[in-house]
Amino acid sequence: MDQLSEEVRQESPWTMMFADDIVICSESREQVEENLERWRFALKRRGMKVSHSKTDYLCMNVREGSGTVRLQGEEVKKVQEFKYLGSTVQSNGEFGKEVKKRVQAGWNGWRKVLGVLCDRKISVRIKGEVYRTVVRPAMLNGLETVSLRKRQESELEAAELKMLRIIRFLVWHVKYFLGLRYEVSGWEHLQTEGPYVIISNHQSSLDVLGMMEVLPDRCTIIAKKELLWAGTVGMVCWLGGIVFINRKKTSDAKSVMADTAKIMLHDKIRLWVFPEGTRNQKGDILPFKKGAFHLAVQAQAPIIPIVFSSYSNFYLRKEKEFKSGTITLKILPKIETKGLTSDDVSSLCDRLYAVMSAAFLEVSAQSPQSNGPSNH
Repeated sequence: MDQLSEEVRQESPWTMMFADDIVICSESREQVEENLERWRFALKRRGMKVSHSKTDYLCMNVREGSGTVRLQGEEVKKVQEFKYLGSTVQSNGEFGKEVKKRVQAGWNGWRKVLGVLCDRKISVRIKGEVYRTVVRPAMLNGLETVSLRKRQESELEAAELKMLRIIRFLVWHVKYFLGLRYEVSGWEHLQTEGPYVIISNHQSSLDVLGMMEVLPDRCTIIAKKELLWAGTVGMVCWLGGIVFINRKKTSDAKSVMADTAKIMLHDKIRLWVFPEGTRNQKGDILPFKKGAFHLAVQAQAPIIPIVFSSYSNFYLRKEKEFKSGTITLKILPKIETKGLTSDDVSSLCDRLYAVMSAAFLEVSAQSPQSNGPSNH
């Protein structure tokens, strides 16, 4: 086809071809008709023809919108959207239908592999590869070249949040298999509009189950990159859109935090951070790293502390002993950061450390003892 059309074919994007489909682009209606006639004549000389019934006309120029395009005197059908190589272009210049189609494709892929993602016999690495090759590409295919409006970005985000809620539902029920119970207080402190930063103490991967008890809408998590390989928990975190940082590279972590603060404000999301930076089951809270506090101050967003009671009455990691038990979560009042600067980060960090340490000792003393050996 390239050789047959060489004399009339123009460079992309004015002429685009795929097999026997041809797209002709021009700046005016008259140019379209002229180029269409040239193509008709060139193909006719070689024993081929342009199909009138399969030829459509789309106009994206409002000044040309009221006119028509003719082929050998017959009016070409005018359409409001045009499909080429699986993508949909609309006459108003938007991509709403293409986004809806991509979202649907993502859900179709999700449904196909949900059984794989939930199968305990399949390794986490395989599950990750399946998700990366089936769900996410189906949803985002081709959109990297599209200028999306805020409404369309929200549609894509909403679809992934729904997937996260499904994962959350599945994870939420894991606690029953482990014989865990949760007691939550201070719910009223999460009834805060807009972006904010949640900080909590970090004892083990069981924290993820506790997070699912109270995780607010539009909330994601900042976690160490090593968690990505932590079995099923890592898989859940990865699917949920968690922001992973490399603790060994300070510049990388700071860059991620700075970018995250901008995204947090732009998209009005909430972030959950473990300021200790590592797991700790020594019956106290480790000194805080300052990344979360720099993040909150940069975004001028409030900080909401959440404290998990000690797991030591039912889970001893070194002894590899695990019994069913009850975990107390206490949501503390928010701390505002409006008006604070980087000079205030150290004092803010110390203040929250003192508040959370006192709350940890309180809820750990009140937390009920283990419910007996787990049968799971």
